[in-house]
Amino acid sequence: MDKIPIAFPYCSDELIESVGETIKSGRWARGRHAEEFEKEFASYIGKKSAFAVNSGTTALRLALRSLNLKKKTKVIVPDMSFIATAQSVILEGLDPVFLDVNYDGNLDPTSLEKFLSNSYQEVGAVMLVHLHGKAAQVVEISEICRKYNVPLIEDCSQATGVEIKRKKAGSFGDLSVFSLYATKTLASGEGGIIAFDNQELRDFFSASSDNGFYKGKLINSLGDSLRFSDIHATIALFHLKNLDELNAKRIIIAKQYHDKFNSLNNIILPSLENNVFHHYNIVIKKEYKFSFQEAYSYFNNSGIEIRQYYPYTLSSIFERKPQKTASYLSKNSFCIPIFPSLNTDQINKVSENTYNFLKGLKK
Repeated sequence: MDKIPIAFPYCSDELIESVGETIKSGRWARGRHAEEFEKEFASYIGKKSAFAVNSGTTALRLALRSLNLKKKTKVIVPDMSFIATAQSVILEGLDPVFLDVNYDGNLDPTSLEKFLSNSYQEVGAVMLVHLHGKAAQVVEISEICRKYNVPLIEDCSQATGVEIKRKKAGSFGDLSVFSLYATKTLASGEGGIIAFDNQELRDFFSASSDNGFYKGKLINSLGDSLRFSDIHATIALFHLKNLDELNAKRIIIAKQYHDKFNSLNNIILPSLENNVFHHYNIVIKKEYKFSFQEAYSYFNNSGIEIRQYYPYTLSSIFERKPQKTASYLSKNSFCIPIFPSLNTDQINKVSENTYNFLKGLKK
């Protein structure tokens, strides 16, 4: 690992052995490991049930589909997120409404309240995203959704394990969705999982993802093949068992970054509160000049990968009016490497180079 990557999956001899045992068993498709993972995950999050599928995007689509909304119904989403947030809404025949975010990238409750106060009858759901590993203001947003009787879907893909008032992210929404992509805080390589309290949804999610079958019986003549394999479940079980420890390592690294950068007055650092640091996103203040291409070249020459995960607003991709803060963040922020297996030398190298680059920014 010559160049320090922006992210890297956590692996150990125990994980390799566990996956090897699953492969040798010959039971590779969805089976007991997937069901075990679903039970343990639901318990961890604080929901009555969970159902695993082949991706986070699939999980988002099935969560929306389970609400049985009419075509073209409005679904509120933050203007800053991975494109799958908007794609899932559109692919389900619904109409995304893009609202602005705070400087942490998360949905602004004030914007939500303002929109719902005028148009709540037209809204079928609110899709909240906990971006970068930082919990959104989910307590306030869930109260607003209850006030207007609008279902809340929590997208916790980047924040599995984060807590808000001693409750896990994913326990506030009517449904919650998680990606298990390779570099997520909870990873299985590929995969997604939906958590929920309404047990009747389990047969719906099964039929929708297993060609219409539930517990071996055909209950729907139409269904897709979106299954979660036992090989992926074995990886997910390992990471779930170690999730709190791995998140703690991310937080320790983030605190080291904070200690190094805190004296700089030209940036906004990510909050240490309610954050498991899927990303470490640095925002440049408005009065300072910033070019991501210049930043990329600087760090690349130093052997460090940086990333602008969202160099766009979702609204701009789908030809809607971009929101103000989301637009600013898309041009004036970037992420530096953070993952549990970063070693001391790598952390020091990233810290020193980042400090020197940021210190050199001019008004």
